[in-house]
Amino acid sequence: MRIGRIVKELKNTRGEIIVHISDTPSMVISYVVNLVNRLRAKYLIHTGDFVDEMKSSHPLYSSKGYSKKLENLIRKLTLSSAEYIYMIPGNHDEVEFISGFSEKIKIIPEGTVIEIDNLVISTAHKYENLKIVNQDEKRVIYMYGHNCYSVDSMNYLNGYCSINIIVTKPYGVFKLKYPFLTDFLRGNYSHFRKGL
Repeated sequence: MRIGRIVKELKNTRGEIIVHISDTPSMVISYVVNLVNRLRAKYLIHTGDFVDEMKSSHPLYSSKGYSKKLENLIRKLTLSSAEYIYMIPGNHDEVEFISGFSEKIKIIPEGTVIEIDNLVISTAHKYENLKIVNQDEKRVIYMYGHNCYSVDSMNYLNGYCSINIIVTKPYGVFKLKYPFLTDFLRGNYSHFRKGL
């Protein structure tokens, strides 16, 4: 689905708009901020690996480089129209660099449950760290990332595989592809090897 069509469909929505992302290379953030602004999304949820090309396990990793790219990412997200930004650190994030950048951003641990409008949202970086929620009165959804592991259920949203746009009333989910080369920037070269 294309951004223009989603923006048109959501123009007169009565509910809140949430954008869910995960495992973002720094070059993708301007695209995400533009999307948040065009949708007038009130919430942004990032389920980890904020600067995904800077993997702490990589031998050339530099904490100074990571900190600089993370600071740039947070500055851009803070300038977006999102009023609430939730960030769940992933396995490649350095938590000590994250806190203190912005009051608009809330750093929350894996397994945190957020309530937005008529939704109960369980969040984690890795699927196995999601908290299972039993709720009778509200819709429950699960947001995670880390890799392209998927569950055959509309209640499970993987922010690694697509940018997820959620509308609270009437409830709806739109899945938008990340920009071209996102997987390559993440270090996932499998799509490119197939063509060789």
